[in-house]
Amino acid sequence: VQTRFSPELLENLLKNDAPILFEGLHSTYWVENPRLKDRIKILRAHNIEHDYYQELSKVELNRLKKWYLKLESWKLEAYEKKLWNFNLISAISETDFTYFASKHENVVYTPIFHGFKKISTTKLEEFALYHGNLGVPENENAACFLIREVFSNLEFPFIIAGRNPNKRIRNLIGRYSNISLIDSPSIEKMERLISQAKIHVLPTFQSTGMKLKLIHVLFTKGTVIINSNMITDSELKNCCIIADTAEEMKNSVVKSFTEPVKDEVLELRKNLLNQKFSNEENARELIKNIFDCI
Repeated sequence: VQTRFSPELLENLLKNDAPILFEGLHSTYWVENPRLKDRIKILRAHNIEHDYYQELSKVELNRLKKWYLKLESWKLEAYEKKLWNFNLISAISETDFTYFASKHENVVYTPIFHGFKKISTTKLEEFALYHGNLGVPENENAACFLIREVFSNLEFPFIIAGRNPNKRIRNLIGRYSNISLIDSPSIEKMERLISQAKIHVLPTFQSTGMKLKLIHVLFTKGTVIINSNMITDSELKNCCIIADTAEEMKNSVVKSFTEPVKDEVLELRKNLLNQKFSNEENARELIKNIFDCI
C-alpha cells in the first residue's frame, strides 16, 4: 500500500466531493487522510489479499521471494484494521463476501467485471488447453501437474499457453509428443486458442480468489474441467465438470474428447453469464449500493 503513495492522486480526489471507489486494497493509501474524512469511501476488494500472498509463499521456492510474500501477507492482514474507514465494501466473490461480512457491517457481493460480451461461436478444434501466466508459481504447479499426472499417458493433444514459462515446464513438455508449449502468445493468438479449444483444463491448488480466466473460458463452447479450489461462486460449478484428483481429471478429459458440451449446459452458461455476471447489471447494482450510502 505504501508504494502507491501519490500526492497528485490526493489532489485529484479533492477536486470534487464525489464518492471515492478504491479499486483494491493496494490503492487505499489516502483513505485515512483528514482532508477526505467527510467523503463516501467504497472498497472494491480484490480477493482476500493476505490469504493470496500467504498461499503464494507456500509454493515459492526462492527463499528471498518466499520471505517477501510472507511479509506482505502479514502486513496486508494487519492493514485490514483500516476497513472501518469505508462506508461500503464490494466483494468480488461469494467466498470473499462471507469473509468481509465478518469484518464490516456493510458488504455487498458484486461479481467480477470482465471484458467478454457473448458466447464464442468459433468452431472447436481437437485439443485441450491450459492457459495462464506461467511465471506465477501457482500456474506453473498446475501446468506441471497436468503434464505429469493427466496428459503424460494420454494421446490427446494438449497445449499449454502463457507468458514466462521456465526451464522446468519446457523440459517436462519436451518428454511428450502430444504436449506442446506456446510461449508468450500475442493477445490475438491467445484469444484464438481459447475460443478453439475443445477442452479447457483449469485446476488450481490455491483456493484464493476469483479466477478471471474461468469466466473467460465459460464464454466459449468448450468443455470446462476444474477442481473444487476454482469455485468461488456456487452457481459456477453447474457450468463445469468438477474433478479433484488426477484420475478424475483424466477420465473427464477422455470422456470430453468424445462428447461435446450438452446444449442444456451451454444454455445454463449463457443465462448465468448474461444475468449474474452481466457487467451492465452489476455496474448498475454497484452504483445503487454506492448511492444508498449517501
